[in-house]
Amino acid sequence: MSETKVEIEKVVPGGWGLARDGDGVVLVPRVVSGERVTIRRFEKYRGTRRAADFVVDEASPDRVAPDCAVHPACGGCGLLDFAPARQREAKVEMILDGLARTAKLEDLSVVEPMRFAAGDEARRRRCRLTVDGAGRVGFLGAASHDVVEHETCPALTETLNAAVGRVKAALSARVALKIRLAHDDQGHVSAALEGREAQGAARDLVAAGAVHGAVVEDDGEIVARFGDPALAGEVAPGAAGGPFGSDAATFTQASRFAGRAIAEEVLRHLSLAGFGGGPVIELFAGAGHLTFPLATVSEQVLAIEGNARAALHLRDNADRAGLEDQVRTVWGHIDGETFPNKYAELIEVLPEALVLDPPRTGTSRFDILLDTLQPDIVVLVSCDIATGARDIRLALDRGYELCRVTPIDAFARTPHVEWVASLMLPYADEDEDEDATDGDPP
Repeated sequence: MSETKVEIEKVVPGGWGLARDGDGVVLVPRVVSGERVTIRRFEKYRGTRRAADFVVDEASPDRVAPDCAVHPACGGCGLLDFAPARQREAKVEMILDGLARTAKLEDLSVVEPMRFAAGDEARRRRCRLTVDGAGRVGFLGAASHDVVEHETCPALTETLNAAVGRVKAALSARVALKIRLAHDDQGHVSAALEGREAQGAARDLVAAGAVHGAVVEDDGEIVARFGDPALAGEVAPGAAGGPFGSDAATFTQASRFAGRAIAEEVLRHLSLAGFGGGPVIELFAGAGHLTFPLATVSEQVLAIEGNARAALHLRDNADRAGLEDQVRTVWGHIDGETFPNKYAELIEVLPEALVLDPPRTGTSRFDILLDTLQPDIVVLVSCDIATGARDIRLALDRGYELCRVTPIDAFARTPHVEWVASLMLPYADEDEDEDATDGDPP
């Protein structure tokens, strides 16, 4: 068997180490920049060569022993071989790489220092469990559908680890399940299970005291509810009018730090862009994580969410907070081709700012949205480097200027990273040019 020796040049999006040999680029998992490795076997994935079997010959001083017994079999935390500070540096490198290659930025000085947390603030309050047909309960393995069992997970809060243990003990039937768990500050644990056939398991979890409440989803619709699955304060924690409601079936940020940091940065970016308090259109609003902070600085927020469960919480949260006049909520599909025709009548005045927090796929036809809404300021929250950089490029091509990008270590221990980016139309420069020629003949 032939072997290939390479040196890791850098870490690229996804947490892969990039190296080169005589046949071109190869990606290597769980390696630090500067390390030398011997690759024993390659595999191809979507046209890219990856190292399927390798050994590290010369380790980086930034390499550490993982604090998890099931790493790297578990696919949850891909950067555990990196020292914490090196993890954050690698994530910034990934962002710079994505902005340079996909957004085609030459000046990367707009990227600010990363915001990060340590300790309990960084631990996850939400997780996804998989139960296989043999009754094994755990997380999916790296690049596989195998279930990896564990005693406790260092990435989770103590409350969530305890809930996972209770779920394992309560499930006696050997049926395949997908379970989402979440908890709030009061230790109230909510579960969401997928598929009508999961109703019996959901009932058992509540009856056994493993969780306080559970909902069962089927094709995006809640078909059953047991106990009290409501969570308080996981949406817009600390915002005026709260605590706001959600449940395990509704997206919220995985850690308390991430939720607060993203909301704080959105407001800071708006302020630094000169936001004057005018109308805001918020897309992918969820249950209101950014909506209610935005309501503290905007005269009118039009919040649109495509998930029915989240949109219901969004409306109820606005009503309970007495903000139904200031916050208009809409359940509707969001993309550039549908939006102009379906929601144009809702837009009485063009927004001063457009705020978006899309899923990993980004915003479909973001260019049409910009052409339709013509916001002075755009604040884009992104959890995927490639699609976020793509959407920034679309805005730049329409005359927007990139003000700043703030990385947020929302998913500690993993290659995933969030950022808040702000862009604005250069009206100020145009006004200065007009003033300079005032009085000149036409």
